[in-house]
Amino acid sequence: MTNGTRIAVLGAGRWGNHLVRNFHQHPQARLLAVADPNWECLVAVKQRYNLDARVTLTSDWQSLLPQVEAVTIATPVSSHYRLIKAALEHKCHVLA
Repeated sequence: MTNGTRIAVLGAGRWGNHLVRNFHQHPQARLLAVADPNWECLVAVKQRYNLDARVTLTSDWQSLLPQVEAVTIATPVSSHYRLIKAALEHKCHVLA
């Protein structure tokens, strides 16, 4: 992994998969974590992109905020406000 921007992807569905792939391959990004309430989605994304053990997989997105500089949100729109607000309160950059 690089020493790039520490990023967490919130949501491992269709859009989340694209974001994981892009941030995992980007030379200036350091994918630290992927969060999703569905463990099967997390396992699938780990296998699909061959994520190593340094990428945390979790259903507890709030625990990630102190560790990252940025989050990208790929969840249902109804959850965006809550996630964005929490990320901004932790001084994270947000892509939604």
